[in-house]
Amino acid sequence: MPQIYFENLKSFCNAEIFFWHIKEGCNELSEYIADNGTLLSEAKRRFKSESRQREWLATRALLHSTQYKGETILYNDNGKPYLAGNSRHISISHTNEYVAIAVSDYPIGIDIERTDRNAYAVAKSFLTEQEIDILTQENNPVKQALCLWSAKEAAFKLASENITILKEIGITKNADSYTVTYPDNSTAKCDCLILDDIVLSVATRRY
Repeated sequence: MPQIYFENLKSFCNAEIFFWHIKEGCNELSEYIADNGTLLSEAKRRFKSESRQREWLATRALLHSTQYKGETILYNDNGKPYLAGNSRHISISHTNEYVAIAVSDYPIGIDIERTDRNAYAVAKSFLTEQEIDILTQENNPVKQALCLWSAKEAAFKLASENITILKEIGITKNADSYTVTYPDNSTAKCDCLILDDIVLSVATRRY
């Protein structure tokens, strides 16, 4: 059995949050899922890149590690994931060696980033001029830029609107969270958590 690295943060953002530090190869992940290689074959059919195969399999292996074992992840016409035969909402994110899943009774969006990602260098691509001005007032603008990027990514996954770029989503910092504003003036709350070498953000309209 492959070694598993996942944490269940049940009290975070009214959701169940699961993440896995992927150290297994595709074959190990397939063996852990124990479906006689069915998902491994599907991963190889879907993706040419072994790294993408690995992320896709790790997502299924992570779900297999939870109480949602046996559930199937499907995607709607907009590319949003859902659990077949289960009314709970799901959101998925992965970056390099990590994958994260959020499950909630309400619509939700999740994003995971490595802390060595330099979002500050491309801040103008996803922040408005006003948001950049606020960023420059932070004690650690590089760290804060990554949190803003991650929060907007989570908000993007939550949104049902036709949003094409992150700059269309406004963001303001509160005491312990962020508020994002969509083009139709609806809002959502984003929580951002820094855990060792990753940043985890979850967006929800339920708060």
